[in-house]
Amino acid sequence: MMRKFILSSLILIASLSLQAQDTLSWKLYGEVPIAEEDIWSVDVLGNVYVSSTKQITKYDSTLQVRFSQSIKSIGRLSALKPMNTMKLVAFSEEQQSICILDNTLTLSEACIDLSLHGILNATKIAVSAQPDKLWVFDQLNSRLQLMSLGNVKQSQEVRNMQGITGIGEFVKMEENQNELFVSDRLGQIFIFDIYGTLKWSVAASNMSDFTIYDGYLVRIIDNQLVVHKGEEQMLDPRPLPMTGIIELHFSGGFYYFRTADKILKYSAHWR
Repeated sequence: MMRKFILSSLILIASLSLQAQDTLSWKLYGEVPIAEEDIWSVDVLGNVYVSSTKQITKYDSTLQVRFSQSIKSIGRLSALKPMNTMKLVAFSEEQQSICILDNTLTLSEACIDLSLHGILNATKIAVSAQPDKLWVFDQLNSRLQLMSLGNVKQSQEVRNMQGITGIGEFVKMEENQNELFVSDRLGQIFIFDIYGTLKWSVAASNMSDFTIYDGYLVRIIDNQLVVHKGEEQMLDPRPLPMTGIIELHFSGGFYYFRTADKILKYSAHWR
């Protein structure tokens, strides 16, 4: 059943460009609270993670609380990134450290001091599809590094990101299908291959956020949904279910939208 649902969602995205005259309707499945300074993420099973100044909370796919843990020992978090359903990466820019949590939000091993990997001012991270690897952006050195968290200490890096792209302040990184998508506050998105070679880019000064699913680039621009496959735009912009959406994730056939104080779970349907 889940496979059929996900497949239908992929067909939905892939067919957007063919639905020029149809109406996109949204169905709300639930919501969870989030404060302005909190961070969040969603894993492949639809579990939602929210980190506040005091704790991390895990909601299941029905948006019911499953676990909650204090995070005082690892400091204020800047990012939560699921590596898989059993491993969650917690990044603290304040402490320049990466900690690994299990599926109950318990620390599973010692935290990693990024300075020991030659990273002096990490500001953003992204999980790689390569096992136990993370992309880390070192703002001070304008360097993008793929670092290993496992026993095999392999890494690669892209130096002088500013010189290569002219990119401003990093906002977000996501890897999908061996491509790394990096955005800045100017609304530019740069796409790199797994070797760190710049492939293409796209820009929209009024972009709020983006996400990647199965090779599709999904952006929020002027409170509308815009979908790309590679450099090709797949459809005319379509309205979102509400105003004030500032971030999004896509997982298991559902859209997860963040507003100023809520995370909302939606499905999309044509009629």
